Amino acid sequence: MRTLIAFFSHAGENYFDGALRHIDKGNTAVVAEKVQTLTGGDLVEIKRVEPYPDGYRDCVDVARAEKAENARPAIEPTVESIAPYDIVYVGYPNWCGTMPMPVFSFLEQFDWKGKFIVPFCTHEGGGLGSSVDDILRVAVGVQTLEGIAFKGTDVEFVDKKIIKWVDRTNRPQKR
Repeated sequence: MRTLIAFFSHAGENYFDGALRHIDKGNTAVVAEKVQTLTGGDLVEIKRVEPYPDGYRDCVDVARAEKAENARPAIEPTVESIAPYDIVYVGYPNWCGTMPMPVFSFLEQFDWKGKFIVPFCTHEGGGLGSSVDDILRVAVGVQTLEGIAFKGTDVEFVDKKIIKWVDRTNRPQKR
């Protein structure tokens, strides 16, 4: 089975256990790279054409406005087609209880019939939120496999958890 790992991540100022700190690589990117190492899949980053602000509070303001408007911001090209892939791991931070709106933009551009999405997110307390339901709503025809949420402050220390999860989700049975 061919695997794709598509992720959205935000570096810069991030929230960690009640404090703000600057990171050079977003937490979701860290997890996505670990999934890529374990699966050997292709790795693509979902990037908003107009980057989000670096500052945490400014970024949150933009993300909240996009969610309220149900916006679909323009994203940079990722893959031309998902046709070659059987499994697509989709990673994102939990923003406002779901995925950032660029992930919606990514999902809505493809035909998902016969495909599996394995969702994963990073968060500081919101878990997967409503993201799995949102994936099923916008990626028409897709089947989801066991999603998982990683606390952002722990991403450097969850290798065993990632290994067990990837092992469970990397061999789906078609329904």
